Amino acid sequence: MAFEDIGTMETPRDHAEAFTLGEVFSLSLQFSVGVCGVIGNFLVCIVFGFLRSRKSQVNVFLFNQALIDLCTSILLIVYGATYITRTRLYLASTVQPPLELRTYSKAGGQFLCRFWWSRFILFATFAISSYNLLVMSIERYIAVKKPLNYQKFFTTRNCIIIVAVIWIFPPITQYAPAIFQYIYENGTCTEQQSWDHVDQVIVGTLIFVWEYLLPVSTMGYMYFVIANTLRKRKVDVGVSLSRANATPGTPGSGNASPIATTQTTNSPPRRIKSSRNTTNTLFILFAVYILCWTPNQFTFLFYNFKGELNVSSRWYQTTVIIAFLNCCINPCIYSMRLKKFQMGVKLLLQCKTRNETIMSMESTASR
Repeated sequence: MAFEDIGTMETPRDHAEAFTLGEVFSLSLQFSVGVCGVIGNFLVCIVFGFLRSRKSQVNVFLFNQALIDLCTSILLIVYGATYITRTRLYLASTVQPPLELRTYSKAGGQFLCRFWWSRFILFATFAISSYNLLVMSIERYIAVKKPLNYQKFFTTRNCIIIVAVIWIFPPITQYAPAIFQYIYENGTCTEQQSWDHVDQVIVGTLIFVWEYLLPVSTMGYMYFVIANTLRKRKVDVGVSLSRANATPGTPGSGNASPIATTQTTNSPPRRIKSSRNTTNTLFILFAVYILCWTPNQFTFLFYNFKGELNVSSRWYQTTVIIAFLNCCINPCIYSMRLKKFQMGVKLLLQCKTRNETIMSMESTASR
């Protein structure tokens, strides 16, 4: 995923002027979303750090998602601050090239140009987020569709490996612009002369497919299959319960315990309800992700084919605002949808230790 939210790879000003009203609004919103995201996702990380289960590893990936969103929120604040600093240094500079690039070594200038001002690090977190959501959909698919194989695939060791892979490989397409598009020469950060429109179309399309289209289409298929499976399972359980209620005992078999019968018939629906609630929560995360990122991604794809992008346009700024909001919406979803998260927050506010928190939650869940 890629977008130039504020400013460009060129110098931030070609003449001395104050920030435009649009930039002030964008920067203010960027800081606000970043601060809200830091607070919300930091709390989520603490809570999910306490919520561990031997039967399900979904909390591991929810913790990872919160950590990704936390890093993204921090980067939003840092990028906004560095953009303001860069602009002020440029306006105060009396020499060319701009002061903020002249003061760095060649290696430092290359890093700033290729990996910082290109927003490589920020875009990387968005790519990581996409594939973490994809992994969570796969986890739910196996938990619902092939529950007998769940413990085999999602061991603690495998989950740690998966999380490591998520942080390393998804941003791979972002390296192309960083390596081949931008260059630091004579104190300035510009596009390489060898980079043309054809390169832009090819790389931009690859980024769109790898970081958006492939994860979204795969997740859509996974949740479609999951929804059908849960629907059929609900019907089957309803039929089984009806038969059990109609025939509480078998002649000649003795008296059956009403308590045992109740526990037996209630256990499957309880597990199915819990699984469905978790799956619905992850589906909501997926739906919010689509709503937040689809406008910006198709704008980015159109830009790659057209070759021009007006970052000051009202439409583009709107897509950026919506995309940023994804970082701070997820904690709200957890707090409204996940009962275990709500319980974890309450117990943490009561200053419970980790063991006390787990015991209290297990006791509540078993009632």
